[in-house]
Amino acid sequence: MLAPSLRHSVDTADAAVASAHDAYREAHAAGDASAAAAAEDTLRAAFTARAKVNDRVVAAAAAGADADGRQLERIDNGWRVKSTDEYVIEVWKTLFNWRLVVMEPNQQATVEHGFCYFGLGLESLTRAVAAGLEWEDPFNTKPNGFDKQAF
Repeated sequence: MLAPSLRHSVDTADAAVASAHDAYREAHAAGDASAAAAAEDTLRAAFTARAKVNDRVVAAAAAGADADGRQLERIDNGWRVKSTDEYVIEVWKTLFNWRLVVMEPNQQATVEHGFCYFGLGLESLTRAVAAGLEWEDPFNTKPNGFDKQAF
């Protein structure tokens, strides 16, 4: 359960993204290029703010988690959830969802498996991170709760 102040931050950031997205769609529908450009900048700022809130939520979860949870590490496009000598499990933000991937250590060119958790919200991020923390033997098994196997 999120602390009330963190829940408020999540709700506020989600509302800002929704509002900016509506303004962006309306500007494009009206054909107003300058308003669309301004709305795009606002939307980009709202997404950046939401990403910072996601960082705080995952950090709060890691602080109260077991030893595996403390392995969470922020990476460019998501989170490194678990790293061993045999494999690395990461959660990547894609265009429409969070993707849980597994690869050999020191290898990002070849990903062995990818599993989608639909949506970019807090719930799908949390499901993907939780599945990654619980996932044992990732080269031979599938994680819990995924929506689609990408590869």
